[in-house]
Amino acid sequence: MTITCEKSQSLMAYIKSPRFSCSPSPSKGEKKAKTKPKVVKFAVRTSSKAYKGPSAPASNYAVGFGVASLGGCGQPNSFNPNGDGYPTINKDGMQPPPDKGQDPDAGGPPKLDKGSDQYVPQKDQTVPPKKDQYVPPKGDQYVPPKDIGVDKYQPKLDQSIPKDTGKPVDFGCIKTTGKYSATSFSGAITNRVVINTSGAVVLDKDSTALKSIYTGKTLPTSQGWTSTPASVPSGTVTLGTSGSINHVGIDNSKVTGTVAVYYTYPTKVDPIKGFIAKAKVKVLTQKQVGGVWEVNAGSKKVRVIFFTDKVFVSGSNQFHKMKTTDKFHSFELVAKGSDLEFYIDGTKSTQINGKGKFIDTNSSNSQNVLIGMPVAGWLGSAQYADVKLYSGGTTLPHNKKGDITLAVHDTKASICAVGTIKAKHTMPLNTQLAFKLCGSNKTKTDTVTGKKVLDTPITCSQSLKPGSSLPGSLKGFQYLQAKGDFSTTDTSITPSLSEFEAGYSTLFCSPTIK
Repeated sequence: MTITCEKSQSLMAYIKSPRFSCSPSPSKGEKKAKTKPKVVKFAVRTSSKAYKGPSAPASNYAVGFGVASLGGCGQPNSFNPNGDGYPTINKDGMQPPPDKGQDPDAGGPPKLDKGSDQYVPQKDQTVPPKKDQYVPPKGDQYVPPKDIGVDKYQPKLDQSIPKDTGKPVDFGCIKTTGKYSATSFSGAITNRVVINTSGAVVLDKDSTALKSIYTGKTLPTSQGWTSTPASVPSGTVTLGTSGSINHVGIDNSKVTGTVAVYYTYPTKVDPIKGFIAKAKVKVLTQKQVGGVWEVNAGSKKVRVIFFTDKVFVSGSNQFHKMKTTDKFHSFELVAKGSDLEFYIDGTKSTQINGKGKFIDTNSSNSQNVLIGMPVAGWLGSAQYADVKLYSGGTTLPHNKKGDITLAVHDTKASICAVGTIKAKHTMPLNTQLAFKLCGSNKTKTDTVTGKKVLDTPITCSQSLKPGSSLPGSLKGFQYLQAKGDFSTTDTSITPSLSEFEAGYSTLFCSPTIK
């Protein structure tokens, strides 16, 4: 009996249905018999284990079970060159690989269906993705691997991969170095520190050391002063307010020439140790003089006599010409040893040379501060306010503590590495200067100072001395703000800060469409 075979018309149906239709041809005189195709099991190996035959485990095979119409067709081809109905298996248990360009319809091995979960791609075909593998969209967009370093772009959690534009996209990351520096502190927020004439930050003077001995809110006698005479003539002393200034007015022109009206405040003033005295005075009228302010320091004294158009300082025997009736002016005396200085509204008078002029003797050897008209027959009127005295020397002590908060610094990117703190400063014995740096990604305007400050959440460093490294906790922030803390245990000296610098590096990443 002769067997004949016909090719199937469907390439893709090779695995799913009989590839060859074979049927026996009857001999002469025999009727053509209808026979069903013989079903056999075959497999294509994907492992390197030797082929054991159809009974080998199915997990070792790429296709599993296929169906072929085999029955001793006697028609060898490249798939079944022996014509025995079984696929040819090489010595490694593998079906011979297909030759390039082979076509099963032309007798070559089949190209497997792409729908198979064991699809093996050709050289020009894309490997299907695994379930947990990200496949980038078209456009050659870069998607970073999991192990990228800081110098490669990595999208943040809330950052989307840019949409496909059909154009190449580069995720450019630039690592740059920067510094948070300050050589001028005009934009800083100060607390008990000041910027001195050389531009350095120092602890401010302790203003509380300059004792207020008269406020002007009540009569001097209610604030520890003694009046002369003990019962002042009616109408010579009045209280008043000029704007925010409380004052007492003493008018000696309302009494006869034999009466002097004034007040004294007892204090211990040492001319060798020195003193600082302040007072606000406004002259109202003048016949002989308008008024007097005087500091008696035992054997010496300084008497300041006010006229409507000038001010006289005893000892120096010099006048400072000015208008004294227009408003309250602030006057200050600084005296020690044999020298004195005279200030008007915060400015040292150039018309009063007090070098060697603290020489006016005090015959009464009293120690007090005086306001009013101490000489009978000196007629005139003036108002006095805000009288203060420091008897511990000619320099006020410094505050024990103070701080300065520098302006917010924008790094323009994200800090990826930190450097060290550098400062041009002085730190005498018994003084300290340290810094704290804070980082945030938000800022706001302070409602009190009107300055830009960091907004929450904020991370701050511990106290750091100049030369210290910044902490790694500041990485990832865009904005920095530094605070300098000053302190001293010797109030006659202070640390100082002239320049500040903190180094860092930033990583700026952004997609650029070419």
